[in-house]
Amino acid sequence: MPLERNGELIATAAGAAVGHPAAAVAWLARRRAARGHGLTAGQVILSGGLTEAIPVAPGDVIVASFDRLGTIELACR
Repeated sequence: MPLERNGELIATAAGAAVGHPAAAVAWLARRRAARGHGLTAGQVILSGGLTEAIPVAPGDVIVASFDRLGTIELACR
């Protein structure tokens, strides 16, 4: 999956769904609790992201192309 911002390649990724996304969040919560930490209100958790979160700004155009699925484009206002 190539990920572009304003026509510039900013990330690539490959992966497949492995189980329910909520299972990943539960694993994260247990793992952090075991280390004396928890999840706090307002935290952003990507339970199924193929890439890290990327910043966007008004005017940005984000394009992600998925093999066998197609392309999605997001125009930020």
